[in-house]
Amino acid sequence: LADERHGVAFRVQTLTHARNGSVRPADPMRMPPGTSSAVKLRGSTGAPDRRLPQSRTKKAVETVPHAVDPNRAAQHGSVVMRLLDEIFPLVEGFYVDLHKNPELSHAEHRTASGVAEWLTRTGYEVHKGIGGTGVVGILRNGPGPTVMLRADMDALPLEEKTGLPYASTARVDDADGAEVPVMHACGHDAHTACLVGAADLLSETRDQWAGTVMIVAQPGEETLNGAQGMIDDGLFDRFGRP
Repeated sequence: LADERHGVAFRVQTLTHARNGSVRPADPMRMPPGTSSAVKLRGSTGAPDRRLPQSRTKKAVETVPHAVDPNRAAQHGSVVMRLLDEIFPLVEGFYVDLHKNPELSHAEHRTASGVAEWLTRTGYEVHKGIGGTGVVGILRNGPGPTVMLRADMDALPLEEKTGLPYASTARVDDADGAEVPVMHACGHDAHTACLVGAADLLSETRDQWAGTVMIVAQPGEETLNGAQGMIDDGLFDRFGRP
């Protein structure tokens, strides 16, 4: 699937489990205004909530505080969901591509390039090579707070045996020169795909918010030193502190 808006071409494979709704999240924005987010998620499968007696449901809805006014969320939610339906195939394609092409810690060059290209095409100010292979995207949208979204990019030296049509067959030399298999066994492919998807949604809905969005694609999470490397390279000094 080629999308000129992003300038990124990815081969999108049909994932039945993602299309039949088994892994796609419930849409809390389409629930009636005033419904508690906790209740919405528990009831999203249609099964009764066995943790809350029916007689207590109304009381729970009234007493659970909301981080966002549910009426405002319902008002703007349709815009977000329409855009989500638009970009979901691209995000899914990016996920499949990342899963098939995993990279070890501090060697996430291909992954970082994909993130940087997506953010550039979506209107972000992009900085590469932060703390090694880290990527930072900045989207300024008037006065307001700075909010950071972060995801990890690296995979693990493990052999994939899932049998998936997009399973990794990658083998690389590790830091010691030994050939090892590589797979995304910890979900960083999904994290990264969701990160660029969220960045895209925020860029497309700039009339709905104000402030600055900082997107951080972090290397070396599995080696426990990637975040510190980005901080030492001036992450917050150069791009602001969320």
